[in-house]
Amino acid sequence: MLACLSAWLMGCTTFTGKETSWWLPNAGTEEIRGADDEVSPLRTAESPYSPGSSTANGNDPRRHVYVFLVNGFDPFHYADVPGLAEYIRSLGYEHVYYSELITAGSLLEQIEEVTRQDDRARLVLIGYSFGANAARNLVHSLAEEGITVDLLVYLNGNTLRNTAWDRPANARRVINILAWGVLLDGAQLDNAENIDIPDAWHFNTPTHPITLHLLEHELAALAR
Repeated sequence: MLACLSAWLMGCTTFTGKETSWWLPNAGTEEIRGADDEVSPLRTAESPYSPGSSTANGNDPRRHVYVFLVNGFDPFHYADVPGLAEYIRSLGYEHVYYSELITAGSLLEQIEEVTRQDDRARLVLIGYSFGANAARNLVHSLAEEGITVDLLVYLNGNTLRNTAWDRPANARRVINILAWGVLLDGAQLDNAENIDIPDAWHFNTPTHPITLHLLEHELAALAR
């Protein structure tokens, strides 16, 4: 199972279900999904969203922004990617979905359903560490369904390289945030906005003030 996951993350296998399933071998959706809140919208006490708030009516453009975050190999959440998801919700975005790395495949079905239900949907994928590889693979899979992603954000995707595969053509905008890595440092990518954070390292990149400010700005641009 780990070998299959590693091959998928590195882009060595197909994962669309046409020839080689992108689900883990011999595992159904329910078996690998994990806890319900891994891929469900995060709702916190600090979130300004409530049924009576401005984000609850169809006139708020933030309602059409859908953010999907994929964690890396960080089961103890040292990098606090769930905290990043909560921060995005606190900005008034109702549709924020979080997944652990091993359940990232389940996001594909959710994203496809979003595009069927909301013809104004703006899609954002954010991947941290190996989650950047998973986010990239999701974007490639969406391309096979004719779906374009508005924003793809790599947070310290240390194994990504400056290749066409790591810059999916169906992503309108790619932001590649780099900081000091654990074993490897990521590469600058062509046709992407590359941002080096000199005082950040691998585990504080997702919640670094520069990252938070950048995401706030980029999401606001999509919500206009």
